Formats: sequence, C-alpha cells, structure tokens
Amino acid sequence: MLMTSGVAGRFGSTSTSSMRVLVLPTEGGLSMVEISAGQAGAVLPGLLGDPVVARRCALPGLEFWVGDSVPDGEVNRGASLMLMLLLQDVAAGKYELDVVSRARAARQLASTDWAKVIRGTCVVTGLDDAGVVPAPLGEPFWRWLGLVLVEAHDYGKTEAAQVIAACLGLEIDFGPGDPLPGLRGLESR
Repeated sequence: MLMTSGVAGRFGSTSTSSMRVLVLPTEGGLSMVEISAGQAGAVLPGLLGDPVVARRCALPGLEFWVGDSVPDGEVNRGASLMLMLLLQDVAAGKYELDVVSRARAARQLASTDWAKVIRGTCVVTGLDDAGVVPAPLGEPFWRWLGLVLVEAHDYGKTEAAQVIAACLGLEIDFGPGDPLPGLRGLESR
C-alpha cells in the first residue's frame, strides 16, 4: 500500500498567516517561497518578474500563475510538463476533483485554442474557496506530485520519473521500502 498522507504537512505553511508557494523558473529547478497569505496577490508580480499576472490552470483549489507581458518568452519546460501531467491526471480521475473539473481538464487538453505551454517563470499556489485569491497548496496536490513520481518508477519508467524530478528540480530517492520518493529538493529550499 502506498502511504502518502502527511505530505502537505511536510511542505505546508509554518504559520496560519503565511503560505508556501512553488516557484518554477524558466531555467529549471523549483523553489518553495513562504509569503504572507493576505498579500499573495501583491507578491505574485515580484515572484514572476512581471507586472502583469495571468492564470493558466482553471482547476478548483489550484492555480499556475504566469507573467503576461511577454507572451513569446522562453518556454518553461518544467512548469509545462507539470501542467500537462496534472491536466491528464485530472481528466483520468487520478487527481481528487469532481466530474465537472475532470471534463474541463479534458476539454483543455483537447483544445487547440488553449495554449498548454507555459512561458517564463511560473508560480503554483492553491486557491481560496471562491477560486479567486491565492491560498496554500492542499494535500491533494502534494499527494499527486508524490504519486506521479512513484507511478513512473513503479511502471518501470525510472528514467521518466528522474526526468520529471529533474525538470522540477527535485532529488528523488527510490530506496527499498520507501513508498514515497524523498522530496529533498523542496525541503531544502
């Protein structure tokens, strides 16, 4: 049995007035930044390096934020890969969302109008219940991220798991008896 509980606790906020967000720069890697929960919207432009902020995900409780001033900026391979895997898993029912969200993800994947490539730095946050204000990333996201890596490894795709982890700037350790890969890249940042 795969044990993934407590992952959000490992990477969640250290206080109720702050939250941690993931920052995926274009050059690869990933960092976790703690920001004031009430000021998240004001902090996003600085984290993105762009005064114009746009949303890219359209899933309940989760958002990929990007700068929108330079639409032809450098492709962010890690963020684009993370978004595609997420949408595929939501559409397939592997990520804990409702049927409407699954259908929306499937439409986004099938759409030729909706750009699936993220350009420039990307910040991943949770969203409040209204789907408007950045909020902490929830347990479903952390569980999904761990399972993506474990599944790739379990199906004999260790190389794919390592590529995913490298794109996200994570060190993974598929040691014996360790059902959840060590996410040391997140803990140390």
